[in-house]
Amino acid sequence: MPTREPTREWKILIQQMERPEFDELLDHCPALVWYRSWRCVVEFMHDKSADAPEKDAVLRNIVARHSDDHDPRWRTVLLAIFWPGLRSIARRRRGWDRDPDELWQNIVWIFMRAICRLDISRRSSRLAQKLINDVHHDLHDLYSRRWSRTAPEDLQPSGDFDSLPAVILDAETWILRKEAQVHAHRRLRRMFEGADLEATDALIVLATRLYDHALDETAKRFDLTYEAAKKRRQRAEDRLRRADHDE
Repeated sequence: MPTREPTREWKILIQQMERPEFDELLDHCPALVWYRSWRCVVEFMHDKSADAPEKDAVLRNIVARHSDDHDPRWRTVLLAIFWPGLRSIARRRRGWDRDPDELWQNIVWIFMRAICRLDISRRSSRLAQKLINDVHHDLHDLYSRRWSRTAPEDLQPSGDFDSLPAVILDAETWILRKEAQVHAHRRLRRMFEGADLEATDALIVLATRLYDHALDETAKRFDLTYEAAKKRRQRAEDRLRRADHDE
């Protein structure tokens, strides 16, 4: 695999795709019948000399299938496909955050959100470049809002309230049409109720994911250390995922 650094996360990702249940995805995706495994698909997508229209065709099929069934395995595949591009953003923008892990989590978060809102019916070519550009643009917007923030009273939600559950749930496709907003709000409330989160944990998730507070400033407002706030947010998001799966 042409990744510059074989990180632990990357190794885990590849190991996941080598499980038998991932082979089932290939069996149910006729457009990818020529590939022996997901490793072959990812290697092809990472090959800079490979045919661009065929890459677009592979991406369209994967994104379309994810939109149809919301299977989390598709999201694992997409993350592996875009791994080099996302890691490149992390390297180039490492000065934007003192915590490399937090920068990376923000990049993955934004990438999953971009996957959620991608409409392949409106874009038939250069899908990979569009997604990488969207991630970089949204990441810049995220940190620009943090850099320019002067007082907590100035804060306003930076994104659609409806998109929050989608990203918490590993980028499950979320219908953002007007008629679905009430359902989205209710589902998010049920998730928080079902997760039975402590008030502080719930507020940390909302502050950093919906309102785009920096994690360090959020930690200070709750009189927590940075690492404590980070662990509490991770624990809360894990419980939110389980709460939704149990519905």
